[in-house]
Amino acid sequence: MRAILYRVLRRRQFIYMLAFMVVIGLSCLFTYGIIGQYPWKGGYDEPTSLYSLHMLVIPAVTLITFKFSFSLLATIPIGDILAEDRQSGYMKSMVSHITLKKYLINHFLLAFLIGGCLVVIPVLVNFISLLFFIPVTPLHRFYSMFLVPSDEFMPHLYYDHPGIYLLVRSAFLFLYGGCLSLFASICAYLTHNRYLAILIPMFFVLVSDMLISVLRAAKYSLSDQFIGTERFQLTGVLFVVTILLFAVMTVIYGVKKNEI
Repeated sequence: MRAILYRVLRRRQFIYMLAFMVVIGLSCLFTYGIIGQYPWKGGYDEPTSLYSLHMLVIPAVTLITFKFSFSLLATIPIGDILAEDRQSGYMKSMVSHITLKKYLINHFLLAFLIGGCLVVIPVLVNFISLLFFIPVTPLHRFYSMFLVPSDEFMPHLYYDHPGIYLLVRSAFLFLYGGCLSLFASICAYLTHNRYLAILIPMFFVLVSDMLISVLRAAKYSLSDQFIGTERFQLTGVLFVVTILLFAVMTVIYGVKKNEI
């Protein structure tokens, strides 16, 4: 696993995506017009809390960009490595030292962890950058009541304990990013194609969200559940369980067929 991690950290794709995530996290300072204004005040000339301007609750350019590029952020750094290893013959050399089963398990586990950790970076950068300009004051329910409506994800937790709310939302992002990265790695192993490994998860997310939008059932959208403020639904549970089972079946299939 250490060898795989070392290769990932040295990849240009990883470095570029990491830089892009930092840019997304910092972008709110410009899109919200925060720089140069302290203390920053809202439209009612009331001091604004940091928690009411975080990217996960404000549906502005920063969150829209993050949501649209989410699958790419989660999959590009590591999602295509298995296809690259098969094409270059690196997988055969690795399997001569460890079993194929151990190699696949290590890679899938690392793909999940890296994908999950990376997509949380913009959220963390966003929070830290806002700390320099916005005071950490309690939320004013009247001025922020439209951010998390009563019929969406844990509104009481947001208004009573906003810090814990952001941690919970970050955990959902980690889970979603990890599953998409794992999905890409599975596709890379089965298709032997680096580009399909990245495109399949992306199109899956886009098409599923588009169909749900056409059916006017936004609460079942994966992006709105994991990235937005919608309540967690059965579709989210099924997605996570399906990806994990798919990974287990891929390991079993790969070991049985001994495909390297």
